[in-house]
Amino acid sequence: MRHRNSPIVRMDPPIAVLKRFCIAAFGLASICFGLVQVAGAQKANDDGRRLKVSVAEGERHLAKKVAPAYPQLAQLAHLEGKVVLSAIVSPAGAVEKVTAISGHPMLLQAAMDAVKQSQYDPFLLNGEPVTALVPIEITFALPNSSSYPAPAARLVDRCRLEVQEHLYAEAVEACTSLVDIFEKLSPENQMWLRYAYRYAGDAFWFQNKFPEAQAYYLKELASSEKITGSYDYLSLDSGSPVHAYYDAAHGYQGMGDFSQARLYYQRADQALETQYAQVDATSQTRGLDREADPVRFRRSAEDDRARKQRISRDRQSLLREYAAMLRKSEDASSADAAAQKAKALALKELASAEKIEPDPHHVALLNDLIDAYYDAARGYRGAGEYTQAGLYYQRADQALQTRYAQVHATFQTGALETSANPALSRSYAEGDRSLKQQLVKAKESLWREYAAMLRESGDASAADAAEQKAKSLAVEIDSEINSKEK
Repeated sequence: MRHRNSPIVRMDPPIAVLKRFCIAAFGLASICFGLVQVAGAQKANDDGRRLKVSVAEGERHLAKKVAPAYPQLAQLAHLEGKVVLSAIVSPAGAVEKVTAISGHPMLLQAAMDAVKQSQYDPFLLNGEPVTALVPIEITFALPNSSSYPAPAARLVDRCRLEVQEHLYAEAVEACTSLVDIFEKLSPENQMWLRYAYRYAGDAFWFQNKFPEAQAYYLKELASSEKITGSYDYLSLDSGSPVHAYYDAAHGYQGMGDFSQARLYYQRADQALETQYAQVDATSQTRGLDREADPVRFRRSAEDDRARKQRISRDRQSLLREYAAMLRKSEDASSADAAAQKAKALALKELASAEKIEPDPHHVALLNDLIDAYYDAARGYRGAGEYTQAGLYYQRADQALQTRYAQVHATFQTGALETSANPALSRSYAEGDRSLKQQLVKAKESLWREYAAMLRESGDASAADAAEQKAKSLAVEIDSEINSKEK
């Protein structure tokens, strides 16, 4: 879901790049999956018999190649790119260890899991099998738009980018032209037509041209309601009516028709609740043996958890916006009920996140627990419990600092271990510098949100202090960027 008072972010569209690194519509989570390079260098065995081979030679020795599963959230984020790994292969051809060299954090684990299941023909040195250090390159690529008519292929990116960069007046031309093109194409392009309707609606909505926006949102809704059977809310090409319900709710809200807006908020909420239950009911870990196939079991369990978290967070966002609309329509009791429901979901998410051990080797700045602190803060804030909200904003701030220290140490260790390789050492240093910028941006956004909450609660002096803290962090960001440019 996307906040209507913040930059637009999409839940699932192929023509919409999610700016969430983890779960984009929720502010600071949008920095968690920034492209951070990681590097690893393996030390030679004591017996000096580790053979270093090329990527091509490694490919030639592959006896069993396992294709990586495209991570669900990476698809949602429309993320592509190359992952570079280094594997230690035993004399028998088994993969003993895999180290990440570079690549997007959302893609790394899937690539590493696939390589661990691969098998090689033995590498020979002087006619004898030896341990080999094998570089591996894996490219993740989503389906391209080559099947579009040429004008559509050009307009897809233009429409999406202009909306995401808040160039709404310019986006109207591109997005409405895209609608015209897709309306003339065959029925199999209906999915793309729905996204075109949505973006055209957004281009008008953010200019406060609500009747024009709603005209496109209702076309999106009519197209989505033709879907029969089940659908996957989180899949890249879902065409889920949840999105259309959400847009219709905002369209009616913009036009002041709170009764109709309320109806579609409720439909979207019910659909999200159903999807969460479906993920629970169709857990991908069922039928898997934890002991016999621990890698696949863990990956499936993590994917299930990520899917449920994503749905829960979207639902929390929707309920908070629904509560705000209900207050505007002077239905305080219903607004309180919606806010309490959002808070309950946030606390459930927090309880789940507190059970997870963070991975110290994962280079993402944010983790599930930090996201959960943010959501708990917003849940309490929406329920008017400002003291508790402040507590969780502070916990998020402290957890950010702790997480930064953990990942910073990983980069520092890597830089020391690769000091003999200037290019690799520079990669670590650049990753560390990028990480620091992400931390400062995260803390700035947190303090601005915290200040808004304090002002909302009537604590003006504390709000002023929080805003001053945010401003000082913004200055630090500018200083970092300027020093890098020099």
